[in-house]
Amino acid sequence: EALALGIEGGGAESTNAGRRTLESVKGAERVLEALRVLEEDDDRQAEFEAALKRWEESAASASDKSLMPKQPVLVPNLLLLNLTPGAYLLKALSSVRPAELDQALMLLPFEAAQKLLTRLLPLIDSAPPIELMSRCVLFLLKVHHKQIVANRSLLTLLHPLDAKLRRRVARERDMLGFNIAALSFAKYIVEERSEN
Repeated sequence: EALALGIEGGGAESTNAGRRTLESVKGAERVLEALRVLEEDDDRQAEFEAALKRWEESAASASDKSLMPKQPVLVPNLLLLNLTPGAYLLKALSSVRPAELDQALMLLPFEAAQKLLTRLLPLIDSAPPIELMSRCVLFLLKVHHKQIVANRSLLTLLHPLDAKLRRRVARERDMLGFNIAALSFAKYIVEERSEN
């Protein structure tokens, strides 16, 4: 369009915009796929626990131990790539380029955003990329603000999310301040030694 109107440089901008949209759609698909895999893994875990409970009940009531069925075994989910569910979700989020993350999160439907917030809640306390998690949480809250306010059931999620996020960011800020002070002290020592 820009070339047809005689505007110079329009071709490069339009290709970048198209590429970004495609990449953000792919990023949203990766996040949705991770949420789907984690939900299926939760279902698989629940089925295993139910089967194990039935086996324990049958083992307790069985008179002949030789006729008992085998104990159920939970086979690791290969789709999780030998990662914990939290690490798998964070890997999927970090696989989206930072420039495309906001657009990818904007493409998520409200239900998926709700599941993502629920999955991020236990990770905020200890998982390493707090910048990524806080960016995702804050952006999702900004995008879906009206739906969140209208849905009273989300308050049980938002209060702990707020408290954990504030605590973790304060902890990271304190650690960063301590490290900056240590670096400035080390710089002072090096400069003092170089003068002598």
